[in-house]
Amino acid sequence: STRDDHTTPAGSPIPNAPPTLPAGYRLLGELGRGGMGVVYRATDEETDREVAVKVLGPHVRVGSGAEARFRDEARITAQL
Repeated sequence: STRDDHTTPAGSPIPNAPPTLPAGYRLLGELGRGGMGVVYRATDEETDREVAVKVLGPHVRVGSGAEARFRDEARITAQL
């Protein structure tokens, strides 16, 4: 089968399923959710530190103002 653990047999996302993280990160749990998406706690296995991973919700359209705000927030947070 070509589906991953976070999709239905028809290939649509499972509601509230945790994200598939890039290699080197291990998901620890959900921290919270808001209007734009969900924040998860994870471990960066290379640096052995905990990180927060924010994932946009499926209702946020690509190219929308919400997506732009999400990207701006990520850029600003990365500078801290």
